[in-house]
Amino acid sequence: MFERHKLVFLTQMTIRLMQKNKLEKKEDYELKKILFFLTGGGSGMEKSPVDWLDDKAWNLVVKLSDIQGFEKLPDDVSKNFMPKFREWYNEIAPEKEKMPAADYKSFENKFEHILLIRAMRPDRLTSILPIWIASHLGPGFIDCDQGLLVQQIIEDSF
Repeated sequence: MFERHKLVFLTQMTIRLMQKNKLEKKEDYELKKILFFLTGGGSGMEKSPVDWLDDKAWNLVVKLSDIQGFEKLPDDVSKNFMPKFREWYNEIAPEKEKMPAADYKSFENKFEHILLIRAMRPDRLTSILPIWIASHLGPGFIDCDQGLLVQQIIEDSF
């Protein structure tokens, strides 16, 4: 396995462990969430009601609202907590910042946090995934030496 494949492999492995309910920090596996993570849930044609969020990201926010826990997200982003979401969105590393509204604080360091980043700041996915993986598997999996064998990594995860 090449270094460039490590993040994809570890993400797949962590999602698989989540599916089998084998993670120490329990996370609910829902196919709808995984499909949104992988595909973005399709594309919409709505125009963004806020000037700081492009139409593509806005349509992902709308699509994400179909998932439990995100039902109010479009209103929160465009009205209720718009200044806080804008500030969070404009951060260099929003994945390391506190969530912009109290309703989303419970998502920090969980798969839902990844979904929010996926919708609003997809450029930061490669930064949040190692944080999420390390929180479940330990930092050794992210910082592991290239000399480790794939089989050894898999055995260590169980």
